[in-house]
Amino acid sequence: MKTFLSSLAILGLLALPLRAETTTKFSGTAMCAKCALKQTDTCQMAIKIKDTNGKEETLLVENNKIAQDFHNKICKENKDVNAEGTVSEQGGKKVVTLKKITLAK
Repeated sequence: MKTFLSSLAILGLLALPLRAETTTKFSGTAMCAKCALKQTDTCQMAIKIKDTNGKEETLLVENNKIAQDFHNKICKENKDVNAEGTVSEQGGKKVVTLKKITLAK
């Protein structure tokens, strides 16, 4: 009986849908969260975007390799960008993990 219940529990876990990460494309103004926004203790990129209602919001950018390699372009001067990444919420703030970022033309 225990084996049967254990098997049922495992099957139940396998039946749960996996949470797929959705890549979002967005445009906004990239800036340093430390130097420009005074929101972090160390340099880190942030991107100000407008949500679907036209309200401005700030996405803090996770410091992955893509963000670190791009940071020197925006640390002392804000730049308009086009970006792709996955957005999540951490500690009440929206955080984006970049997959791609380019200067807007």
